[in-house]
Amino acid sequence: MYLIRRYSELLIEHPVKTKSISCGVITCLGDAITQNLIVHNSSSKNDATQHSLIRSLKMFAYGTIVLGPILHNWFRIMEHAFPFQATMTAKERAHTVLKRVVTEAFSYSPAIISTFYLVNTTVDYYMPDSKTPSYFDEFRKNGMSLWQVLTFKFQKDFLASYSVSLKMWPFAQAINYYLIPPIYRVLFVNTVALGWNAFLCKRQQQ
Repeated sequence: MYLIRRYSELLIEHPVKTKSISCGVITCLGDAITQNLIVHNSSSKNDATQHSLIRSLKMFAYGTIVLGPILHNWFRIMEHAFPFQATMTAKERAHTVLKRVVTEAFSYSPAIISTFYLVNTTVDYYMPDSKTPSYFDEFRKNGMSLWQVLTFKFQKDFLASYSVSLKMWPFAQAINYYLIPPIYRVLFVNTVALGWNAFLCKRQQQ
């Protein structure tokens, strides 16, 4: 109970910092799941398939520096664009939730998926991790520029990732907007995103 109470206090005292660090930890955990449950199932148990601390740190940095602040501000935008009123009926509240979910599905979702691949592909291009199997080494040997690698990555993975997001996030966010207090919405997203982050981390390394 103390930890929950203290976490709630930190959300009020330092909302962006607390949400960002939480996001970084859970994004890192999603990558760890990918490495340990997927990469380690490889038939080749050599050094290339061992857990990469560098890769996990990259994901922690992405979650803390990029994703956390974006999520915090996105929920603020939704609160202002489609506010809940104390006098709303259940039907009106549900209609407002629907507006938020639809808006998010066709604006925030494609933007944040693009951001994930843009940031992490750029980082992987300039900061390769020798322990993690990756196509980047082959691309560098062939003299491909960052722009060419990004173009390849988006053509290969964006639509598939966006399609999967449309199957899970609208339902998760409907619950989030309708039932979860605003202060805990980023935490709820981070918790649901544990599997989603594992999915994205896996695709990033394919």
